[in-house]
Amino acid sequence: MHPQVLRRPRTWWRHRAPLVMSLWFALAFVGLRLIYRVVFGGLPHGNTEWGSTIFGVGRSALPFVAVILVFGALNVVVDLRGALARGLTRGGLRRLRTVMVISLSAFPALLESVRTVRWSRRMRRDSSLRSLVVPVLERALDRGVTLGASLEQRGFGAARDRVGGMCDAPVVARDLTIGFGDAWSLSVGDLSVEHGSCVLITGDTGAGKSALLRAFTGRLQHLSGGWQDGVLEVGGVDRRGALPHETASFVSLVEQDVRDAFVAARVFDEVAFSLRMLGANESEILRDVDAVASRMSITDLLSREIDALSAGEATLVAIAAALVTKPSLLLLDEPIADLDEANTRRVVNVLEHVRRETGVTIIIAEHRWGALEHLADRHIRLRPSGMNDTHLLPSLNHVEGADADASAGADEQTRGRAPVTPL
Repeated sequence: MHPQVLRRPRTWWRHRAPLVMSLWFALAFVGLRLIYRVVFGGLPHGNTEWGSTIFGVGRSALPFVAVILVFGALNVVVDLRGALARGLTRGGLRRLRTVMVISLSAFPALLESVRTVRWSRRMRRDSSLRSLVVPVLERALDRGVTLGASLEQRGFGAARDRVGGMCDAPVVARDLTIGFGDAWSLSVGDLSVEHGSCVLITGDTGAGKSALLRAFTGRLQHLSGGWQDGVLEVGGVDRRGALPHETASFVSLVEQDVRDAFVAARVFDEVAFSLRMLGANESEILRDVDAVASRMSITDLLSREIDALSAGEATLVAIAAALVTKPSLLLLDEPIADLDEANTRRVVNVLEHVRRETGVTIIIAEHRWGALEHLADRHIRLRPSGMNDTHLLPSLNHVEGADADASAGADEQTRGRAPVTPL
């Protein structure tokens, strides 16, 4: 049986973290109410008055504590994130449920950031409250923004009817420049990516690889405060006027930090998420998830918890979630950047199979490009030409500098296979 049901596996007792978190949250809630009572009501006098104050605060907080604990216990045996995600495309209170999905998805990362920051503070011997609160809040905001963008890029709010996607050139740019304010820009000029081709984009850190991919999805122009000058058409659709969710059925992006973009608690629900956002029914979801999992040899992962995946497994799940909608354009932002040699080979093998079997157009941005170059028909390099300006350059037979250093040690047989195709 596929794990499409909401109930967790029988080992639910191993996943008691939500209950523990709810217990701590309930205690913190009672503590805050007690502090509020002391600040605005004054300090009690004597042991008897202290006891009655604590009892009164506890009694008034009891209904809230009960709700918190019930919610935590329910989340142990039921995948609430998956349940809420299933309902995002129908029913009322849609915005509230969207906020709850983002909050539930961000909470584990928030706890992890607290542990990381506390360890860092101990190493620095810094006990100030600011050194704890500021980094944790920054991490929480970053996680929330990333999840919101992930929802949008994966079809939240999209109409089921496909608005484009089938054309000879999935990406066409004419006199294109993108940027953020006056601080940074990327001069693309004219660019045409043929259907079914594989393009490898390389460049130093900060050259604009990720920004270019996000411009293709519309995230840069519509969600990240960036700007576009010139023409950019993706799947035959004007990117300037089309929001990311309007092209989610045929444009898929695998983020560099794949875990930050995960929405669901389990692999099956994560892979199925875009299908649900685009209005697929359960039979279609079962069929398509099973097909992509079989093709990528990750069927055994479908019942796993997202948090239990290794780095390589998480990348494969993210690729499966991107492919399940059968996109005509697949974008990958540094898919092997944080992987060891074994997981790199596995991801590269999957991409080879995807390209051979599906005919999808693939654009890969990667700093460590050596293991991927043999996949590419075209190799484009980004190199800064000024303090704030970067130009998109033709591909080269011989790549020098940081790109070559980044790919040192890669299999020599994977190098030099991409034909030189100037823009």
